[in-house]
Amino acid sequence: IYIDLHFIPYYGRQKVHRGYYTQRGQMMPGQTEMFAHDGQGRIVYFELQEGHGDLKAMMGKMSEKWSSYIGGKAPLMVADREAWGGEHFISLKGYRFVTWEKYTDPKELADIPKEAFGEVFEVNGREYQALEQKKLYHDQGSKHSIELRRIIVWNKQSDRRVACVAQDDQEDTITIACAMLGRWGNSENSFKHMGDRFNMHYNPLLQVEKESQRQDIANPRHKELQKEIKGLKKRLSQCERDLGRLPLTYNKDGTLRTNKRRQKLRKQQDQFKIQLADTQKELEGCPDRIDLSQMDEEKFKEIGTEGKNLWDLAQSLVWNSRKKLIDLFGSFLPNPRDLIPVIEAITRCRGWIKTTPEAVLVRLEPLEVPRFQAAQIQLCRALNQMEARLSNGKLLLYDVGEKPNKMSKK
Repeated sequence: IYIDLHFIPYYGRQKVHRGYYTQRGQMMPGQTEMFAHDGQGRIVYFELQEGHGDLKAMMGKMSEKWSSYIGGKAPLMVADREAWGGEHFISLKGYRFVTWEKYTDPKELADIPKEAFGEVFEVNGREYQALEQKKLYHDQGSKHSIELRRIIVWNKQSDRRVACVAQDDQEDTITIACAMLGRWGNSENSFKHMGDRFNMHYNPLLQVEKESQRQDIANPRHKELQKEIKGLKKRLSQCERDLGRLPLTYNKDGTLRTNKRRQKLRKQQDQFKIQLADTQKELEGCPDRIDLSQMDEEKFKEIGTEGKNLWDLAQSLVWNSRKKLIDLFGSFLPNPRDLIPVIEAITRCRGWIKTTPEAVLVRLEPLEVPRFQAAQIQLCRALNQMEARLSNGKLLLYDVGEKPNKMSKK
């Protein structure tokens, strides 16, 4: 299951939660839509969330939901670098997941000898090799850690190496690498291609009237304390460096000679330590978020989801139907490179429609290339065998041929 986020900006006047708009590189009011795709690129779930979506919670939710559909076996969850974090990995103990590694040292990967990598495998016409290691990942306080599978993937064509981490005891190295490569370059999952066909920002009924159930915001005092601690640590470190640079001098009797500069630095060092301890103690008792409902401030509004959900449902049905049509058409066209261009030509070609009491007949204009025309005819026959019916009970039938004499041109 591939999970991805798509931010939908809001340009109205109402106060709503904010999220990160990647295309503009800034925080903006709006919603985040969470999409879940299967390995064939079909949408299996979507959900609208206020402001910045919670990808990490979504991974656990999807794992629980889909395990009941596949015989109790947890699915392999694939996410991008937003899923990174030692605390998150520890919280997902027992689940199956794979994500890109953050803060990877490119030189470390480049120094790995070629002989260490395994056999060559192919994904979307590109050759790769992979190497698996074990590595410990810690939480922020380094109090807890978890050992994960670390897989280095080598793109032979671009000579680029990247690393991903996985928690899984069922799949081999190449299978996990192939799953993660569904989030890289031309192999990117369907979510990235949906925007080329649909207006993913469209909301047919934009309602912002209801108060949000989430009235919490980031505590500004918490941020101030974090900033103060960072500054104090920096000043303390500088003070200690200055102390280390002062040479120790001694009197003739062997006692340490008094140095006003050293005394001043010692005094500053003690003050910084006291201030740092007090600030850290205050931070521990300071909540990172506060509730606006207890304050005399404008409340957050909630952007209605009913209209957007209906639009996204229709969008998902069209996308999944197209995926199914491509899979069906693939059995009639041997060359996969021709698959998408030819199906595009078929769905956009001219045609004529005739209705009878029993059926609706659709005649498509034949394609010029003989092998493409043969595949077009086979596709129409396969669709007719499904005996699809319209809401009025009429059969929907397809045919390929020249312009008929007694049919109205569409």
